[in-house]
Amino acid sequence: MVNIAVSTNPLQTILYQKWIAECGLDGLEAWSDYRRTGYPFIDVPSYAAPGLATPKRILYPESEYTQNAANVNAQNQVPSSIYTPLFWGR
Repeated sequence: MVNIAVSTNPLQTILYQKWIAECGLDGLEAWSDYRRTGYPFIDVPSYAAPGLATPKRILYPESEYTQNAANVNAQNQVPSSIYTPLFWGR
């Protein structure tokens, strides 16, 4: 961990420290921040799925298909959509 006072990129340092804190409390929020900002730089995001890219979005849950089928089906979402970034994503 880098001291903010000597950091060459204070924003990156803050986001890295926030990401570490979030990983233990709310993994989904940590992933969302990583996806949104690109920090921290992670060479290999997961050893659990080697060779796969980092997911860029979450698919609709089954409850959306049963309770809101018309709108969900209009999105033409397929399982490979998790690797397609949202319009604001990286």
